[in-house]
Amino acid sequence: MIKLIVCDVDGTLLPHGEKRISYDTADLIKEAENKGISFAAASGRAYHELKRLFEGINVWYIPSDGAALIYNEETLFKKNIPFFAADKLVKALTETEKTAAVATGKYMSYIIKGENIDNSFNHRITSVLNGHAVRAENVSEADEDILKLSFYGGAKSVFGKKLLSGTADNLTKIIYKDGVWTDFVSVNAGKKAAVLKLMELLKLEADETAVIGDGDNDADMLKITRNSVAVKGGSESVLKAAKYITSDVNKTLDFIIRKGEIRDVL
Repeated sequence: MIKLIVCDVDGTLLPHGEKRISYDTADLIKEAENKGISFAAASGRAYHELKRLFEGINVWYIPSDGAALIYNEETLFKKNIPFFAADKLVKALTETEKTAAVATGKYMSYIIKGENIDNSFNHRITSVLNGHAVRAENVSEADEDILKLSFYGGAKSVFGKKLLSGTADNLTKIIYKDGVWTDFVSVNAGKKAAVLKLMELLKLEADETAVIGDGDNDADMLKITRNSVAVKGGSESVLKAAKYITSDVNKTLDFIIRKGEIRDVL
């Protein structure tokens, strides 16, 4: 019997292009709680973003690509990036490269603009984060632990490219990368680590846990259980890791809640 549902947000629970959780999805999560099934939102988004997204819904939060596990404001698991490692990356890239950084904490994000990045970058990030972002000269101005570090723009020098393709003192790892953004978390962070901690706290086995996702950063957590679902059209790694495929996440959630099982929904 499934007693915990862990679901990625963007591209999974929240279809691409949508900005709010639908009423139908919110009702399903509330119905799960009524039936004794816990629900966790596992996302690359910051905690302060997820709180607004799930306002009025009781969920466990796994923000910043698994750098933390938070419930009722209490942080139950945290793998932050050491300040000296974050500072090394930020200074090397923002002071010499056409690169800007966003350091994400639990409650705020800190924008560290590179020398060659115009001020419109600050306005864009602040708008996306609904004001939960402040301008900082360096990571030491953050008054909370750094859960995730994101770089905008491509490094030009050999040294810069090496940093963006590697790690800082073997204490960080790249969790996401595309043509514009490169995201770092602690080498000990990740959605899989956070989900395993949640299962430990709830005293649940793998067969009692269902995991749903669509991207490369979801693949490892899908490998935890055979109750694993990939969104149709998801990344190759997540499709390979999943036992089931869905083209309608709400239908999959409804089936889990009503039957305590999973099936393909295509």
